[in-house]
Amino acid sequence: MSIFESAINAALPALLAITGKSFSYTPSGGASTTITAILEEGDDFETENPGSKFGLSVKLADLSFSPTDGDLVVINGDDYRVIEIVPADVTGLALLLVQLLRS
Repeated sequence: MSIFESAINAALPALLAITGKSFSYTPSGGASTTITAILEEGDDFETENPGSKFGLSVKLADLSFSPTDGDLVVINGDDYRVIEIVPADVTGLALLLVQLLRS
């Protein structure tokens, strides 16, 4: 691991502690748990229907399960499904792209 990668990984707990929020996360076929993640909003995720898609950055090492497409996340009282997982090798974070479930 490079000095840069080591520095970023050392800073992750502080970054999550400062900007992270708690979310209810239910893995497919599993029990609900609380995760700490950084909520990412903006036009990069949804241009046609704002608020229907978000990104959640999570430290994979902090999870007791492997996230998969179809997992359930509750954001501001609304249910979302994981639709894509984008790993970030350098930071140990993964971006979970989630989309609002339509009733």
